[in-house]
Amino acid sequence: MSSSKRFDVVVADDDPSVLDALRTLFDEHPGFRVVGWAETGHEAAELCARHRPHLALLDVKMPSGGVAGAEVVRSASPDTKVAFYTAQSDRRTTGRLRAAGAIGVFAKGAADDLAGELHQLLARLESVPAPSLREA
Repeated sequence: MSSSKRFDVVVADDDPSVLDALRTLFDEHPGFRVVGWAETGHEAAELCARHRPHLALLDVKMPSGGVAGAEVVRSASPDTKVAFYTAQSDRRTTGRLRAAGAIGVFAKGAADDLAGELHQLLARLESVPAPSLREA
């Protein structure tokens, strides 16, 4: 799989300044096409149902965020992978999110190249056959 593949993504966060920063980040990375911006997990799920993106990047502490957000996105678009961008990066929170099917949990402000890391992760997941990340 070429690392130049372009992935569709839905981004959700209830903080406008975070959305602005993420918009800049993804606009500058040629490996992504943002197909929707949301402020809640339910809005993200609606966008995922409509666009069927490769990835939904969700905030943990937003309305219908966290584990609930992963569940509504998976229900709306079962093939969409879910990752989280959060200020809550402790082991317990990370463990709960991974148990809910998250492919990655990234700390706000800690990832120098969040888009690049997400792109590499998605490319690896697509190039290696693996059991479903979301078995019921």
